[in-house]
Amino acid sequence: MSEPTNTPNLTILYIDDNQDNGYMLTHRLSRLGVKCIVSSKPRQTVSLMLEHQPDMVLLDINMPYVSGFGVLNKISATELIASTPVWAFTANSGSDA
Repeated sequence: MSEPTNTPNLTILYIDDNQDNGYMLTHRLSRLGVKCIVSSKPRQTVSLMLEHQPDMVLLDINMPYVSGFGVLNKISATELIASTPVWAFTANSGSDA
């Protein structure tokens, strides 16, 4: 894969309890010039968003202690970050996902 000639100036906050996924994402996106902030602590999402002002958040829905839905509610309730795009996902492939 060749290095891009036109690198984006993007910052993505990635929240997932699986740290291996964060490593993989950071490795791949950094090659494209994207800055990735990775956290396995969903309770810190709002403070990380306020600190880093990411362009987008990638958020795991199925996490222990605090679900992605709970994090989404906190983001929506915080005016300074409520309009930040959030892409929520889960690796759960069962029929009750």
